[in-house]
Amino acid sequence: MKMTSVLFRSIFLLPLILISGCASLIDGTTQNVTFQSKPDGATVAVNGRVLGKTPLTAQIERKSPQWVNISMDGYVPETRRLTTQLNGWFWGNIPLGGIFIGMAVDGMSGAANEFIPTQYTLSLKPQYTFADSMVMADKKFSAVEFIVSFRTEIMADITKAGGRYLSTLFDTLKIPRVNQNDAIDRIRTLSEIYHDTRRFAEMTVDDLMQHGYSTGHLAR
Repeated sequence: MKMTSVLFRSIFLLPLILISGCASLIDGTTQNVTFQSKPDGATVAVNGRVLGKTPLTAQIERKSPQWVNISMDGYVPETRRLTTQLNGWFWGNIPLGGIFIGMAVDGMSGAANEFIPTQYTLSLKPQYTFADSMVMADKKFSAVEFIVSFRTEIMADITKAGGRYLSTLFDTLKIPRVNQNDAIDRIRTLSEIYHDTRRFAEMTVDDLMQHGYSTGHLAR
């Protein structure tokens, strides 16, 4: 009975494979591909069709060529070709006798391809203009000089969790209230590491700007 069932299924499936193509029937004509970006929240478009925002996993047609564009306001967009290789199931048409029909179907449907790799991570670069650079340089210089002049007062404000010197520093760097507690922790740590005041000031400003605590930093 079991052998009869297997034989029946084989007889039933063989014409489908011959007509449909082995790769089309087994693996389908789409494949999941994952897109990530640094930072998150970038728009993903494949061949001009918007799919969503990163991180994102989407079903992509295996037809080639496929191009992905990842974009975000304030950043230089990145474009990559989704690379493919021949799907292993494509060769299944030969022993099943579908060398002409099956291969043709797989080729036209895109099932003959498979995406390699299936995950893309793109780092987006900020769109710095000359004006942006000048503003950032001026802000950095002002903040560094302020810390050099008032390091003792700033650290005293940090000890009591607030004060006009600390507020002035945060205003200069445009650090929002939601980030200020983390910024205080980083300033305290850097103060313990760097005893030279100017070095401490430079490292503190660089650290706060690079980690995005400052809204004036162009990374969004």
